[in-house]
Amino acid sequence: MLPAIIILSLITAACITVFMFDLVPAALTFIGRIHMGNWEDDVDWYTSVYSVALKWILKTPSVPVSDNTSYTLIDRITGKYKKSSVQSWQEASLLLSVDCNSEYETVQNFICSKIDPETGEWYEPPESIDSAMLAFAIMKSADTQRIYIDPAMEYCYDLINRFVTEDGTVCYSKVVPDVRFVDTVGMICPFLFEYGKRYGRQEAVMLAYRQMGEYLNKGLHPELNIPVHAFNLSKGEPLGIYGWGRGCGWLAVGIMDSILTLDKSDKMYGMLVAAAQTLADAVLEYQQKDGAFCRQLIGEQVVDSSATSMLGWFLYELYNITGEEEYLDAAEKACDALMAMTRRDGKVDLAQGDTKGIGFYSNTFNTLPAAQGFTLRLARNLKKI
Repeated sequence: MLPAIIILSLITAACITVFMFDLVPAALTFIGRIHMGNWEDDVDWYTSVYSVALKWILKTPSVPVSDNTSYTLIDRITGKYKKSSVQSWQEASLLLSVDCNSEYETVQNFICSKIDPETGEWYEPPESIDSAMLAFAIMKSADTQRIYIDPAMEYCYDLINRFVTEDGTVCYSKVVPDVRFVDTVGMICPFLFEYGKRYGRQEAVMLAYRQMGEYLNKGLHPELNIPVHAFNLSKGEPLGIYGWGRGCGWLAVGIMDSILTLDKSDKMYGMLVAAAQTLADAVLEYQQKDGAFCRQLIGEQVVDSSATSMLGWFLYELYNITGEEEYLDAAEKACDALMAMTRRDGKVDLAQGDTKGIGFYSNTFNTLPAAQGFTLRLARNLKKI
């Protein structure tokens, strides 16, 4: 009888543990959304958002790669709960958002946790091109007098080149070498421009130029000028949807961070500014009255803080370049919308979860380190606090 009781107790304890991993996050989300968006003023909100971003740089929360909210303990144990490729652009977004001077030690310590400061090598060499965004953020943030980063940057450049196909541009995955994703533009082009400029590698600059030009020529709707999620290079077929919110954000970030890397005298600068204005004018048609952008720009009412923060930051930086007031107005509205999406503990909520594949978009909306980072990038510049 006693062994049976012990076995039953163990089974009960195991069940309780499994359910606790599901119920506790759900309960915390529910509680966190109480009084969401109620802020005394901009300073109160900004300080809270900044504090969370700084904390998350030191320990970035895992981003689930599945919409599954049941039995997540099993996914965690089997290693299916998160992917390092998804984590890298979360970390990059946070790193780009904080003040590298006032947060000097935090920033440099984070970089030292990724790269050996003596050898300049990655502790865990990346395997996917998503890591180029983190490498870009490190180049922008590292004190190179203290940390040697050159080998790690060269490794990332070589990694990208392993994904170059016969047409001379970069595929996201070797499984589908003929498919080009809009995400890739945002993840690799700023790195390639910065790497080429910093290390005198013109071939890196030209690769970025080809990658960007290819998507602007083949990945935009012929009338609406908004990007499709992906397209088949050999067949010319659009894949996924036009106007995926974060997809528009990826193209916007890729264009803008590239512009900010180039000198105004560079022949590519004017071309990219013109492309940025074309995209901005297109997405402004779909900005909601409260300033938010939706997970799908066309015909949707489900707001997404990741799309809103990426596009809001893009629009503000474009205003800085062009002086066009409509971009400033749109950026301010986006910032107000993000304030309304921020929990009382400073976490920006309502970000769409990780995309599962072409045409398979997440139905979960929660906190996301990347949304936190881009919200802070926008707020730091716009609010000038």
